[in-house]
Amino acid sequence: MLFYSLPFYLFLISVFVAYYFVPGKYRWMILLTASVFFYMYQVPILVCIPGIMILTSWICGRLIERKLNPVRKKILYISGLSVNLGLLIFYKYINFILLSFVQLVAVIGGNEGFGMETGQFSVLNHLIVPLGLSYITFQNLGYLIEIKRGEKPAEQNLGLFATYIMFFPKLLAGPIERAHHFLPQLTANQGFNYECAVDGIKRFMWGLFKKVVVSAHLQPFTDAVFNYPHDQQGLIFWLGAFLFLVQLYADFSGYTDMALGLSQLFGFRLMENFNRPYLSKSTTELWRRWHISLSTWFYEYIFNPIAINRREWNKWAVIYATFITFLLLGWWHGASWNFIIFGFLQALFLSLEFISQKPRKKIRKKIPGNLNSITGIAYVILFMSFSMIFFRANRLNDALYIISSLFSGVQVSFHEMVFHLVIPHYEEGKSGLLIAFAGIVMMISGEYLLANEKKIQQFNKWPVYIRWSVYYLFLILVSWFGDFGNHSFIYFKF
Repeated sequence: MLFYSLPFYLFLISVFVAYYFVPGKYRWMILLTASVFFYMYQVPILVCIPGIMILTSWICGRLIERKLNPVRKKILYISGLSVNLGLLIFYKYINFILLSFVQLVAVIGGNEGFGMETGQFSVLNHLIVPLGLSYITFQNLGYLIEIKRGEKPAEQNLGLFATYIMFFPKLLAGPIERAHHFLPQLTANQGFNYECAVDGIKRFMWGLFKKVVVSAHLQPFTDAVFNYPHDQQGLIFWLGAFLFLVQLYADFSGYTDMALGLSQLFGFRLMENFNRPYLSKSTTELWRRWHISLSTWFYEYIFNPIAINRREWNKWAVIYATFITFLLLGWWHGASWNFIIFGFLQALFLSLEFISQKPRKKIRKKIPGNLNSITGIAYVILFMSFSMIFFRANRLNDALYIISSLFSGVQVSFHEMVFHLVIPHYEEGKSGLLIAFAGIVMMISGEYLLANEKKIQQFNKWPVYIRWSVYYLFLILVSWFGDFGNHSFIYFKF
């Protein structure tokens, strides 16, 4: 169920009424039942996979806390991690691993490759990856790590733990909530809060706008560029990569806004996942402001332990940890070389920024503040647009072709490129692109206003009828110009 589909709205109203109808101590049961139903809506049998992971993590967590023998604790800890990672690798990466192995053997042993063929594993191409598997896995892993470190007591109630993992607003694409932050909210007496609920609806609507007006109208254009790369030329690739960067933010931050807004309807506060990342002045800053729940998860549980373990290497420990972390983070996004290269590029630029900290700081002191900021933002957007080519391209060969063609077709006018090379593949025509650009302007303006507390306070002082007129006008615009087709969120596939 997409967050903006009629079945979901009917589902949401039913859950909302039932949640506040029952006594507070039983409300988690409503959420768990609703979340399981939400998960089973498309392919019911797949709920067995998160069920196995949840049960394993809960049992291992309780036993780790009880067992005083360090050896037994370690065995239980590794067992819990192995079950979760094993299921993730099997469903998401096994095909990539086997095919890469076969191709390597074919290169070493000749075309026959010891009698193996890539088609031999074609049955694995038809595996249906359980929805939200990566997010479910990471929450389970984080929970076990916290218990192993003694940072959190194990949850005694299996139902509460299952609700934490399966909570439907965050189930499919995060944020990746920490157990110590979410579980206490489940046992708190969450009475209905009108202001919190209204704020949640406003945030949901803002996320809906970003998805159906900005992202949905940009998608046909970026699809036209990246699905038909041999029909395009240089400047169009730059424009397509930049617009996909915008689309990705509108799509993913839109989902996050909707998830946080839905959570507020039930009295829950999830962690923020974005902090205006495209205003960053370095890639280091960008990764502190983009997909915050994922980047902090990798920092706490992968980067930090590696860097500390290799601290005798001094600066090289940081660089080593950065490459390991971002190669894994890139691979997390998808089982293909495109995403591994994407992760490598991020690690490379992060490491270069780390090494050049001192000379860059001296240079920045000599540059006026505004120019410094503009240059840094331009650098980040240019680099991220370039790296998005690997992120969005359908195949590695397509990405390499686009890279090699970035400066081709200089003699062809930009107008001719857009209206003769791209538009034939662009389903919506010119009007869709105009709506997308108008939506981008509104999104940028809205993000600026929402980040300014003084302006929000001034707006809240306006008469009620004016404020609600603005809300209803905004709702009409979203309904009128939004594309409510079956556009799945980009991060659902990760």
